[in-house]
Amino acid sequence: MKLADISVNRPVAISMLMIAMVVLGLFSLNRLAIDLYPDMEIPVSIVTTSYSGASPAEIEELISKPLESALATTENVDTIQSVSAQGISLVIVQFNWNTNMDTAINDMRDKIDMVKSMLPDDVDSTRVMKLNPNQMPIIVFSISGAGGDLVRLNKIAEDDIQPRLERLKGVASVYITGGKTREIKVILDPAKMEAYGLNITQVMQAIAADNINGTAGKVDRGSSETIIRVVGEYKSPDQLKQVQVGLANNNSITLKDLATLEDSFKEMNQFTYTDGQTTLGMSVMKATGGNTVQIANEVLAEVEELNKTLPDGVKITTMMDTSKFIKGSINNILEHGLLGAIFAVIILYLFLRKVRTTLVVALTIPISIIATFALMYFTDQTINLLTLGGLLLGMGSLIDFSVVVLESIFRYRQNGYGIMEAAKQGTAEVGTAVTASATAQCVVFAPILMVAGIAGVLFKPMALTVIFSHIAALFVALTMIPMLSARLLKDVPPTDEALPEGKTINPVIHFGRLIGLLKAYYGRLIAWSLQNRKKVVGFTVVLFIASVAAVPLIGT
Repeated sequence: MKLADISVNRPVAISMLMIAMVVLGLFSLNRLAIDLYPDMEIPVSIVTTSYSGASPAEIEELISKPLESALATTENVDTIQSVSAQGISLVIVQFNWNTNMDTAINDMRDKIDMVKSMLPDDVDSTRVMKLNPNQMPIIVFSISGAGGDLVRLNKIAEDDIQPRLERLKGVASVYITGGKTREIKVILDPAKMEAYGLNITQVMQAIAADNINGTAGKVDRGSSETIIRVVGEYKSPDQLKQVQVGLANNNSITLKDLATLEDSFKEMNQFTYTDGQTTLGMSVMKATGGNTVQIANEVLAEVEELNKTLPDGVKITTMMDTSKFIKGSINNILEHGLLGAIFAVIILYLFLRKVRTTLVVALTIPISIIATFALMYFTDQTINLLTLGGLLLGMGSLIDFSVVVLESIFRYRQNGYGIMEAAKQGTAEVGTAVTASATAQCVVFAPILMVAGIAGVLFKPMALTVIFSHIAALFVALTMIPMLSARLLKDVPPTDEALPEGKTINPVIHFGRLIGLLKAYYGRLIAWSLQNRKKVVGFTVVLFIASVAAVPLIGT
C-alpha cells in the first residue's frame, strides 16, 4: 500500500498533517453549538385568528372553513385540522417531512391574503406561526422587590432589565408575564346614550379619530421645507374626557358627559409567585441556531450585573435554566466516555505489555475524535446527546483499526523484518482489510441519512458522527500508526508462550498467562467443533429459532 510507504518515509509531513487536523478540530470545537438535541424543524404550522364575541359555530362557519379551503391548496400539505372556540380560530396544518417550512409559510400567507375579503370586517389580524421546539424559553427568571408593587416592578423590568437582555448576542426576545398593564376604562351611561341617540360604535370612532400621530404635510420656507407633524395621542385621562362625540343635529357632546372614566389596569390572567410572594416572570428566548449554553452563560452574567444596580431592593432570581440540564447531560456522557477510553487504554496495555506500544494506539482516540469535530462543524452539526452518543458508539472501532495494523507490524517484527520494512509490509498487508471494515461500518449507518420523519431528524446527526469518526480513525490508523511504529517500537514484547515462569506480582504477566490458557481452551473447542460439525450446526439452528421465537416477548 503506497500510503503506508509515504507515512513511513515522510514522518514530518504526516506529523504536520496530524497537527493540522488537531488544530482544525479544536478550532471547530469552539464554534460548535451545544444543545440537548439536534435542531428539529417540525413540519407543522398554526394559523390563529381572533374574532371577539363570536360563538364557536360562527367562528367555524365564517373563519375556519374558508381558511381550511384556502390552505388545502398549499404544496406538500399532509393534513389540516381546525379548532373553533369562543372568539378564536386555530387551523393546524401538517406538512410532509423535509418540507422547507419558510417557503411553506410564505405560501400560506399568500393563500390567506386571497380569502381575507371573505372574512368578517372586524376580524383581528390572522397570524401564521411555525411550530418550533426552539421557541421554548431557555431561562425563566422571577423579578421581586419594590414591596410587591407590580406596577413599579413592571416599569423597572420594561425600562431597565428587558432592553439589557435583548441586546445580548443570541437572545431573540424577552417576555414579561404577571405584570399589571395600565388601562383607561370608559363606562358609558346607557340612559344618556339612548337620550342622545348614540351607539357604542360612534363613541369608539370619536375616540379613535382623535388618538392619532401623523404627518400633516410640509411648508416651503424659502429654499427649505418644514415637515408638519400632528401629535394627537392622549397623554392623560383628562384629555380623553374632552373628546367630542358628534350628535345627529350637527352638535357634539364631550365624552365626560356620556361616560365615567376609570384609570385602572387590565384584567390579569397570568400570575407569577415565588416563595408565596407575588412577582413578575421573565422568559428569555434564544435565536434559531444559537448556542444554548453560551447564550445562557451570557444572560446569567448580565443578570448578575443587573442585580448590583437595580433599585428598591429589586432582585432577579433564576427559576429555570435549561442550560444546566444540557451541561449536566453532556458532562455525564463525556465523563463516561473518558472512563471508557481509560479502560480501553488499560486493556490495551495488558495485551501489548509496552508503554510505548500502548501510547501509539492510545493517541488515535483523541486525534480521531478531535478530527471528527471539524467534520461536524463543516456539516452544521451540534454537540448534543445523540452526536456524542455516536462518538462513543464509534470509539471501539477507533481503536480496532489501529490495533489490527499494529498487530500486523508486530508479526513482521517477530518474523525478523527490520523496523522500517515491518511498518510498511505490516500496514500494506492489512490496509485493504481495515479499509473494507471501515467502509462496511460506514455503509451500515448510511441508510439512516435517508430516513424521513422524526427518526431521521434525531438520528441523522448520530449516523453522520459515527461515519465521520470511522473515516478519521481509518486515516489515522493507515498513516500515523506505521509512522510512529517505525520510530518508537524498537523492541517487540514477548509472546504469551515466551512469558517468564515462576511466581510474580506483575499483573501484566498474570493477564498474559490467563490469555494463554484461554487460547489453549479455545484451540480445543475449535478442534472439537471441526470433528462435530453436525452438532455445532444443529445447536446454531436451535439458537436461531429460539431467538426468533423470543422477538414477540421483547417490548417496544
